Amino acid sequence: MVEISLSKDPMAIVGGALRSNLTILGPLVLSASEHLLYFLSVAWRKWVNPKWPMYVPDFTKVFEHFCIHAGGRAVIEELAKNPRLKKEHAEPSRMTLHRFENTSSNSLWYKLAYIEAKGRIEKGDRV
Repeated sequence: MVEISLSKDPMAIVGGALRSNLTILGPLVLSASEHLLYFLSVAWRKWVNPKWPMYVPDFTKVFEHFCIHAGGRAVIEELAKNPRLKKEHAEPSRMTLHRFENTSSNSLWYKLAYIEAKGRIEKGDRV
């Protein structure tokens, strides 16, 4: 399904795209316990308290490294606000933006090279 959104707020668009991608990716990679916590959160909101905060699955339990789009400082900072992401998770994206600016899809290779050069990636790590 293709979703088109017009907005003057790029962070709203980034957030929507991320939400839609994680909705598809989540069920494929998350553990049963993360599924259960999410389901309980949805059920609690529906039947008990609609103002209850929605549980956000912990993708740091599944992936060791994250390649955040280096489309601009605001994009990186907004995505790095996730309370489970550490400063080190956003560092490759910040450094790629600093060194190469917005390079679109090529930035993935720069981020992976940065993680490797820092000696942070090991055989079997998931990105």
